[in-house]
Amino acid sequence: MKRMHPFFISALTVDFNIEVFSYPDHTGAPSGMTELCQGSNTTTYILPDNELIMNYTWHVLPDTAASLQPNGATVSAVWNENFYGNAEIFAEPQLAHCPGENSDTLQVWVTGPQHVPEICIVGNDETSGKYMVVWNKLDDASIVAYNIYRESNQAGVYLELRTQPAGDFSVFVDETSSPDVFPHSYRISHTDTCGNVSEMRPPHNTIHLSANIGTGGENNLNGSPYTGIAFLTYDIYRGTEKNALSLLAQINSNVTSYSDFDPPGGMVYYQVVVESDGQCAPTKKALDYNRSSSNIAESGIINVENPGIQMVQVCPNPSNGSFTVSLPESNSFPGSLNIISMTGQLVSTVTFEGTTKTLHMDDLPVGVYTLILTCGERHLTQRLVILK
Repeated sequence: MKRMHPFFISALTVDFNIEVFSYPDHTGAPSGMTELCQGSNTTTYILPDNELIMNYTWHVLPDTAASLQPNGATVSAVWNENFYGNAEIFAEPQLAHCPGENSDTLQVWVTGPQHVPEICIVGNDETSGKYMVVWNKLDDASIVAYNIYRESNQAGVYLELRTQPAGDFSVFVDETSSPDVFPHSYRISHTDTCGNVSEMRPPHNTIHLSANIGTGGENNLNGSPYTGIAFLTYDIYRGTEKNALSLLAQINSNVTSYSDFDPPGGMVYYQVVVESDGQCAPTKKALDYNRSSSNIAESGIINVENPGIQMVQVCPNPSNGSFTVSLPESNSFPGSLNIISMTGQLVSTVTFEGTTKTLHMDDLPVGVYTLILTCGERHLTQRLVILK
Protein backbone atom coordinates (compact mmCIF):
# COMPACT_ATOMS: atom_id res chain seq x y z
CA MET A 1 0.00 0.00 0.00
CA LYS A 2 1.41 3.40 -0.99
CA ARG A 3 1.79 5.94 1.81
CA MET A 4 0.86 9.69 1.23
CA HIS A 5 2.88 12.60 2.77
CA PRO A 6 0.67 14.65 5.10
CA PHE A 7 1.83 18.03 3.66
CA PHE A 8 1.72 19.41 0.18
CA ILE A 9 2.92 22.66 -1.49
CA SER A 10 0.82 24.74 -3.83
CA ALA A 11 2.10 27.66 -5.98
CA LEU A 12 0.07 30.89 -6.34
CA THR A 13 0.48 33.51 -9.11
CA VAL A 14 -0.42 37.16 -8.31
CA ASP A 15 -0.76 39.85 -11.01
CA PHE A 16 0.18 43.53 -10.19
CA ASN A 17 0.77 46.76 -12.15
CA ILE A 18 3.95 49.02 -12.05
CA GLU A 19 3.33 52.71 -12.76
CA VAL A 20 6.39 54.73 -13.96
CA PHE A 21 6.30 58.51 -13.39
CA SER A 22 8.19 61.04 -15.48
CA TYR A 23 11.26 62.63 -13.84
CA PRO A 24 11.70 66.38 -14.36
CA ASP A 25 14.67 67.81 -16.20
CA HIS A 26 17.47 69.32 -14.12
CA THR A 27 16.33 72.73 -12.91
CA GLY A 28 19.63 74.64 -13.21
CA ALA A 29 20.39 77.59 -10.94
CA PRO A 30 17.92 80.16 -9.64
CA SER A 31 17.86 83.52 -11.42
CA GLY A 32 18.20 86.79 -9.53
CA MET A 33 20.70 89.41 -8.40
CA THR A 34 24.22 88.11 -7.76
CA GLU A 35 25.96 91.30 -6.60
CA LEU A 36 24.55 93.21 -3.66
CA CYS A 37 25.63 95.92 -1.27
CA GLN A 38 25.74 95.30 2.44
CA GLY A 39 22.45 96.42 3.96
CA SER A 40 20.37 95.45 0.92
CA ASN A 41 16.86 94.60 2.04
CA THR A 42 15.03 91.93 -0.02
CA THR A 43 15.82 90.24 -3.32
CA THR A 44 13.82 87.63 -5.24
CA TYR A 45 15.08 84.40 -6.84
CA ILE A 46 13.13 82.22 -9.26
CA LEU A 47 13.27 78.73 -10.75
CA PRO A 48 11.25 77.84 -13.87
CA ASP A 49 7.83 76.26 -13.22
CA ASN A 50 7.59 72.51 -13.76
CA GLU A 51 4.30 70.60 -13.43
CA LEU A 52 6.17 67.51 -12.24
CA ILE A 53 7.51 69.36 -9.19
CA MET A 54 5.02 69.74 -6.37
CA ASN A 55 7.04 72.18 -4.26
CA TYR A 56 10.53 73.43 -3.39
CA THR A 57 12.51 73.58 -0.21
CA TRP A 58 14.82 76.62 -0.42
CA HIS A 59 18.24 76.93 1.24
CA VAL A 60 20.77 79.72 1.79
CA LEU A 61 24.35 79.21 3.00
CA PRO A 62 25.47 80.40 5.41
CA ASP A 63 22.05 80.28 6.98
CA THR A 64 22.76 83.53 8.85
CA ALA A 65 23.09 85.47 5.59
CA ALA A 66 19.36 85.88 5.02
CA SER A 67 15.95 84.64 6.03
CA LEU A 68 13.99 83.00 3.22
CA GLN A 69 10.30 83.45 2.40
CA PRO A 70 9.47 80.69 -0.14
CA ASN A 71 6.52 80.65 -2.50
CA GLY A 72 6.84 77.59 -4.71
CA ALA A 73 9.41 78.20 -7.43
CA THR A 74 10.02 81.72 -6.06
CA VAL A 75 11.78 82.78 -2.88
CA SER A 76 12.35 86.19 -1.27
CA ALA A 77 15.66 86.58 0.57
CA VAL A 78 15.59 89.13 3.40
CA TRP A 79 19.28 89.88 3.92
CA ASN A 80 20.92 90.29 7.31
CA GLU A 81 22.13 93.90 7.44
CA ASN A 82 25.39 92.77 9.11
CA PHE A 83 26.22 90.11 6.54
CA TYR A 84 28.78 90.57 3.77
CA GLY A 85 30.79 88.16 1.68
CA ASN A 86 29.75 85.14 -0.42
CA ALA A 87 26.35 83.43 -0.06
CA GLU A 88 24.84 80.43 -1.87
CA ILE A 89 21.18 79.90 -2.79
CA PHE A 90 19.68 76.66 -4.10
CA ALA A 91 16.41 74.69 -3.98
CA GLU A 92 15.48 71.07 -3.27
CA PRO A 93 12.53 70.00 -5.49
CA GLN A 94 9.73 67.91 -3.94
CA LEU A 95 8.14 65.42 -6.40
CA ALA A 96 4.83 63.62 -6.02
CA HIS A 97 6.27 60.18 -5.30
CA CYS A 98 10.05 60.57 -4.86
CA PRO A 99 12.72 63.14 -3.97
CA GLY A 100 14.08 65.39 -6.69
CA GLU A 101 17.57 66.49 -7.64
CA ASN A 102 18.78 69.74 -6.07
CA SER A 103 19.01 72.78 -8.33
CA ASP A 104 22.36 74.24 -9.20
CA THR A 105 23.76 76.75 -6.70
CA LEU A 106 23.63 80.50 -7.35
CA GLN A 107 26.60 82.41 -5.95
CA VAL A 108 25.69 85.80 -4.48
CA TRP A 109 28.36 88.35 -3.47
CA VAL A 110 27.44 90.94 -0.84
CA THR A 111 29.95 93.80 -0.84
CA GLY A 112 30.96 94.98 2.63
CA PRO A 113 34.01 96.42 4.37
CA GLN A 114 37.10 95.81 2.28
CA HIS A 115 40.83 95.73 2.82
CA VAL A 116 42.24 99.20 3.45
CA PRO A 117 44.64 100.36 0.70
CA GLU A 118 47.98 101.88 1.59
CA ILE A 119 50.53 104.08 -0.09
CA CYS A 120 53.69 102.23 -1.03
CA ILE A 121 55.90 105.34 -1.11
CA VAL A 122 55.79 109.04 -1.96
CA GLY A 123 58.60 109.48 -4.47
CA ASN A 124 59.68 112.15 -6.91
CA ASP A 125 58.65 112.53 -10.52
CA GLU A 126 61.79 112.60 -12.69
CA THR A 127 60.32 115.07 -15.18
CA SER A 128 58.66 117.68 -12.98
CA GLY A 129 60.39 117.11 -9.65
CA LYS A 130 56.96 117.08 -8.01
CA TYR A 131 55.87 114.55 -5.40
CA MET A 132 54.60 111.25 -6.78
CA VAL A 133 52.24 108.99 -4.79
CA VAL A 134 52.72 105.27 -5.52
CA TRP A 135 50.49 102.42 -4.38
CA ASN A 136 49.93 98.74 -5.16
CA LYS A 137 46.42 97.83 -6.27
CA LEU A 138 44.30 95.51 -4.14
CA ASP A 139 43.04 92.29 -5.71
CA ASP A 140 39.37 93.24 -5.41
CA ALA A 141 37.02 93.54 -8.38
CA SER A 142 34.57 95.69 -6.37
CA ILE A 143 37.01 98.63 -6.21
CA VAL A 144 36.17 101.26 -8.81
CA ALA A 145 38.55 104.09 -7.81
CA TYR A 146 41.40 105.12 -5.53
CA ASN A 147 41.26 108.50 -3.76
CA ILE A 148 44.41 110.52 -2.99
CA TYR A 149 44.45 113.11 -0.19
CA ARG A 150 46.98 115.71 0.99
CA GLU A 151 47.08 117.46 4.34
CA SER A 152 45.82 121.03 4.12
CA ASN A 153 47.09 124.09 5.97
CA GLN A 154 45.14 122.80 8.98
CA ALA A 155 46.88 120.03 10.89
CA GLY A 156 45.17 116.65 10.44
CA VAL A 157 42.72 117.93 7.82
CA TYR A 158 43.17 116.09 4.51
CA LEU A 159 41.64 117.31 1.26
CA GLU A 160 41.02 115.06 -1.74
CA LEU A 161 43.38 115.74 -4.64
CA ARG A 162 42.42 113.04 -7.10
CA THR A 163 39.96 110.20 -7.70
CA GLN A 164 41.81 107.77 -9.97
CA PRO A 165 39.91 104.95 -11.74
CA ALA A 166 40.97 101.52 -10.48
CA GLY A 167 41.99 100.49 -13.99
CA ASP A 168 44.49 103.34 -14.34
CA PHE A 169 48.21 103.30 -13.57
CA SER A 170 48.61 103.29 -9.77
CA VAL A 171 50.81 106.40 -9.61
CA PHE A 172 49.67 109.99 -9.10
CA VAL A 173 51.94 113.01 -9.64
CA ASP A 174 50.89 115.95 -7.47
CA GLU A 175 51.53 118.87 -9.82
CA THR A 176 50.50 121.31 -7.07
CA SER A 177 53.15 120.08 -4.61
CA SER A 178 56.07 122.26 -3.49
CA PRO A 179 58.94 119.95 -2.45
CA ASP A 180 61.38 122.87 -2.09
CA VAL A 181 59.15 124.73 0.35
CA PHE A 182 57.78 122.32 2.99
CA PRO A 183 57.16 118.60 3.68
CA HIS A 184 53.87 117.11 2.45
CA SER A 185 51.59 114.48 3.97
CA TYR A 186 49.49 112.07 1.86
CA ARG A 187 46.82 109.41 2.48
CA ILE A 188 44.76 107.06 0.28
CA SER A 189 41.35 105.36 0.30
CA HIS A 190 39.23 103.52 -2.26
CA THR A 191 35.61 103.57 -3.42
CA ASP A 192 33.74 100.34 -4.21
CA THR A 193 30.82 99.53 -6.49
CA CYS A 194 28.37 100.34 -3.68
CA GLY A 195 29.80 103.82 -3.22
CA ASN A 196 31.44 102.90 0.08
CA VAL A 197 34.70 104.73 0.84
CA SER A 198 37.28 102.73 2.79
CA GLU A 199 39.13 103.81 5.87
CA MET A 200 42.62 105.32 5.54
CA ARG A 201 45.90 104.09 6.99
CA PRO A 202 48.36 106.48 8.68
CA PRO A 203 49.85 109.06 6.28
CA HIS A 204 53.14 109.16 4.43
CA ASN A 205 55.13 112.29 5.28
CA THR A 206 57.93 113.45 2.98
CA ILE A 207 61.41 114.77 3.82
CA HIS A 208 62.15 118.48 3.69
CA LEU A 209 65.85 119.30 3.99
CA SER A 210 67.48 122.57 5.02
CA ALA A 211 71.17 123.46 5.21
CA ASN A 212 73.12 126.29 6.81
CA ILE A 213 76.70 127.22 7.59
CA GLY A 214 77.85 126.58 11.15
CA THR A 215 80.16 128.71 13.26
CA GLY A 216 83.13 126.52 12.32
CA GLY A 217 82.46 126.64 8.60
CA GLU A 218 80.68 123.27 8.58
CA ASN A 219 77.43 122.73 6.69
CA ASN A 220 74.62 121.66 9.02
CA LEU A 221 71.74 119.64 7.59
CA ASN A 222 68.34 119.29 9.21
CA GLY A 223 65.41 117.39 7.76
CA SER A 224 61.89 116.37 8.60
CA PRO A 225 61.59 112.56 8.96
CA TYR A 226 60.00 110.33 6.33
CA THR A 227 57.11 108.41 7.87
CA GLY A 228 54.74 105.79 6.47
CA ILE A 229 57.14 102.88 5.87
CA ALA A 230 59.72 101.06 7.95
CA PHE A 231 63.32 101.62 6.87
CA LEU A 232 66.71 101.56 8.56
CA THR A 233 68.88 104.14 6.83
CA TYR A 234 68.95 107.62 5.32
CA ASP A 235 71.38 108.10 2.41
CA ILE A 236 72.94 111.58 2.27
CA TYR A 237 74.18 112.81 -1.11
CA ARG A 238 76.44 115.80 -1.78
CA GLY A 239 77.85 117.62 -4.79
CA THR A 240 78.92 120.96 -6.19
CA GLU A 241 76.37 120.61 -9.00
CA LYS A 242 72.70 119.73 -8.53
CA ASN A 243 72.79 117.04 -11.19
CA ALA A 244 76.02 115.40 -10.01
CA LEU A 245 75.46 114.29 -6.42
CA SER A 246 77.35 111.34 -4.90
CA LEU A 247 76.81 109.40 -1.70
CA LEU A 248 78.39 111.19 1.27
CA ALA A 249 77.17 109.23 4.29
CA GLN A 250 74.51 106.92 5.68
CA ILE A 251 72.80 107.56 9.01
CA ASN A 252 70.19 105.53 10.87
CA SER A 253 66.54 106.38 10.40
CA ASN A 254 66.15 107.79 13.92
CA VAL A 255 68.50 110.69 13.09
CA THR A 256 67.34 113.79 11.21
CA SER A 257 70.44 116.02 11.35
CA TYR A 258 73.98 115.81 10.01
CA SER A 259 77.03 118.13 10.00
CA ASP A 260 79.47 118.11 7.09
CA PHE A 261 82.77 119.37 8.55
CA ASP A 262 84.76 119.01 5.34
CA PRO A 263 82.59 120.48 2.56
CA PRO A 264 84.08 121.44 -0.79
CA GLY A 265 84.47 125.14 -1.54
CA GLY A 266 81.74 127.25 -3.03
CA MET A 267 78.07 126.32 -3.14
CA VAL A 268 77.38 122.75 -2.03
CA TYR A 269 74.17 120.81 -2.71
CA TYR A 270 72.71 118.09 -0.49
CA GLN A 271 69.88 115.58 -0.79
CA VAL A 272 68.54 112.87 1.53
CA VAL A 273 67.12 109.63 0.08
CA VAL A 274 65.02 106.81 1.56
CA GLU A 275 64.96 103.37 -0.05
CA SER A 276 61.91 101.15 0.54
CA ASP A 277 61.93 97.36 0.70
CA GLY A 278 61.38 97.03 -3.05
CA GLN A 279 57.70 96.08 -2.86
CA CYS A 280 56.39 99.04 -4.87
CA ALA A 281 55.19 97.60 -8.17
CA PRO A 282 52.67 99.84 -9.97
CA THR A 283 50.79 98.19 -12.80
CA LYS A 284 52.70 99.89 -15.61
CA LYS A 285 56.19 101.00 -16.64
CA ALA A 286 59.44 99.29 -15.74
CA LEU A 287 60.82 102.03 -13.49
CA ASP A 288 62.09 102.02 -9.90
CA TYR A 289 59.35 103.34 -7.62
CA ASN A 290 61.03 102.32 -4.37
CA ARG A 291 62.75 105.52 -3.25
CA SER A 292 61.82 108.90 -1.89
CA SER A 293 64.14 111.91 -2.06
CA SER A 294 64.17 115.19 -0.21
CA ASN A 295 64.43 118.54 -1.89
CA ILE A 296 67.97 119.63 -2.78
CA ALA A 297 69.28 121.98 -0.10
CA GLU A 298 72.24 124.25 -0.72
CA SER A 299 74.80 125.85 1.57
CA GLY A 300 77.95 127.86 0.95
CA ILE A 301 79.13 130.92 -0.95
CA ILE A 302 79.55 131.40 -4.66
CA ASN A 303 80.29 134.46 -6.80
CA VAL A 304 80.98 133.88 -10.46
CA GLU A 305 82.74 137.22 -10.96
CA ASN A 306 84.89 137.05 -7.81
CA PRO A 307 85.32 133.66 -6.13
CA GLY A 308 87.29 135.30 -3.32
CA ILE A 309 84.43 137.48 -2.09
CA GLN A 310 84.15 137.74 1.68
CA MET A 311 81.16 136.28 3.52
CA VAL A 312 78.20 138.56 4.11
CA GLN A 313 78.39 140.26 7.51
CA VAL A 314 75.55 140.56 10.05
CA CYS A 315 75.82 142.97 12.97
CA PRO A 316 74.97 142.61 15.77
CA ASN A 317 74.88 138.83 15.75
CA PRO A 318 73.34 137.52 18.00
CA SER A 319 70.58 140.11 17.64
CA ASN A 320 67.34 140.98 19.36
CA GLY A 321 65.63 141.43 15.99
CA SER A 322 67.27 144.60 14.66
CA PHE A 323 70.39 143.98 12.60
CA THR A 324 72.36 145.22 9.60
CA VAL A 325 73.43 143.04 6.67
CA SER A 326 76.50 144.36 4.85
CA LEU A 327 78.93 143.47 2.08
CA PRO A 328 82.38 144.86 1.26
CA GLU A 329 82.18 148.21 -0.55
CA SER A 330 83.50 146.68 -3.75
CA ASN A 331 80.67 144.18 -3.98
CA SER A 332 77.38 145.90 -4.63
CA PHE A 333 74.66 143.25 -4.66
CA PRO A 334 71.23 144.16 -6.09
CA GLY A 335 68.88 141.25 -5.43
CA SER A 336 66.78 139.69 -2.68
CA LEU A 337 67.43 138.68 0.93
CA ASN A 338 65.63 135.57 2.19
CA ILE A 339 65.39 134.68 5.87
CA ILE A 340 65.00 130.92 6.43
CA SER A 341 64.17 129.17 9.72
CA MET A 342 65.97 126.05 10.93
CA THR A 343 63.03 123.95 9.71
CA GLY A 344 63.46 125.31 6.18
CA GLN A 345 60.48 127.67 6.31
CA LEU A 346 60.77 130.95 4.41
CA VAL A 347 60.18 133.59 7.09
CA SER A 348 60.63 136.78 5.06
CA THR A 349 61.93 138.14 1.74
CA VAL A 350 63.14 141.72 1.29
CA THR A 351 64.92 143.54 -1.52
CA PHE A 352 68.62 144.26 -1.15
CA GLU A 353 70.32 147.15 -2.96
CA GLY A 354 73.90 148.29 -2.68
CA THR A 355 76.08 146.98 0.14
CA THR A 356 74.01 147.57 3.31
CA LYS A 357 70.52 146.77 4.55
CA THR A 358 69.16 147.37 8.08
CA LEU A 359 66.16 145.34 9.19
CA HIS A 360 63.92 145.64 12.23
CA MET A 361 62.26 142.27 12.79
CA ASP A 362 61.31 142.36 16.45
CA ASP A 363 58.66 139.68 15.90
CA LEU A 364 61.24 137.02 14.96
CA PRO A 365 61.11 134.21 17.55
CA VAL A 366 64.27 133.20 19.35
CA GLY A 367 66.30 130.78 17.23
CA VAL A 368 68.85 130.32 14.48
CA TYR A 369 68.11 131.53 10.95
CA THR A 370 69.89 131.42 7.59
CA LEU A 371 70.17 134.59 5.52
CA ILE A 372 70.50 134.03 1.76
CA LEU A 373 71.39 136.90 -0.55
CA THR A 374 70.50 136.04 -4.15
CA CYS A 375 71.18 137.83 -7.42
CA GLY A 376 70.84 135.64 -10.51
CA GLU A 377 73.28 132.75 -10.07
CA ARG A 378 75.06 134.42 -7.15
CA HIS A 379 74.23 133.28 -3.62
CA LEU A 380 75.64 134.51 -0.33
CA THR A 381 74.65 132.97 3.00
CA GLN A 382 75.18 133.75 6.65
CA ARG A 383 73.79 132.57 9.95
CA LEU A 384 71.72 134.83 12.20
CA VAL A 385 71.04 134.14 15.88
CA ILE A 386 68.06 135.80 17.58
CA LEU A 387 68.23 136.15 21.37
CA LYS A 388 65.85 138.14 23.56
